[in-house]
Amino acid sequence: MATAAFFGIVLLDDTVGAVHYAGLMVAATLLVFLLSPSPKIALRSLGIAVIAVMVVFTTLNSMGSKSIRVGQFAPDFELKDLEGNPVRLSDFRGKTVVMNFWATWCRVCQAEMPHMEKLYRDQSDQDVVVLSVNATSQERSTDIVEKFVDNEGLSFPIVLDKSGDILKEYGVTAYPTTYIVDPFGNIRERHLGAISYESMKKAAKMADYDNP
Repeated sequence: MATAAFFGIVLLDDTVGAVHYAGLMVAATLLVFLLSPSPKIALRSLGIAVIAVMVVFTTLNSMGSKSIRVGQFAPDFELKDLEGNPVRLSDFRGKTVVMNFWATWCRVCQAEMPHMEKLYRDQSDQDVVVLSVNATSQERSTDIVEKFVDNEGLSFPIVLDKSGDILKEYGVTAYPTTYIVDPFGNIRERHLGAISYESMKKAAKMADYDNP
């Protein structure tokens, strides 16, 4: 019944989205599992179906996100920091912004944070700023973010994306993801995965030097 219901929604509803497709795949998976003649075939079918669900969901989710390209103007946004103060990307116009998307549960992000802090401290007088966007919509609570920041002794601006809207707008699907935004608000570079202190420093300088 569940399979039939989701199938009907997918066929007839114009507002169908990734959640409906995922529901259809899950329902179909359970149906195949229950109708399989042997446990071995059932487990194999279940594994294939689970992989299919993941692929379909990831593909549809990526298709629904906006494409942010190097060279385009960085979309402005406003989020609140850990003290509840509003912070806008445009507040840093005139400076090179190393904008880092991260989460506390991301091991690579954890390893990268000392490099971000060092860059922020060393380059603060060079019109370079680190703007850290936490994927709060994927955290258990803001308290975890605050505890992590205190334990790591981070001093650069950290804002909370509680709705996940900014993650979607910037097409962030993996952590960490770092954008280098030049003083005029243009995206100069995009880095997926960890980026070292030296690489961040070089990218920030290039973004500044290339401007008139």
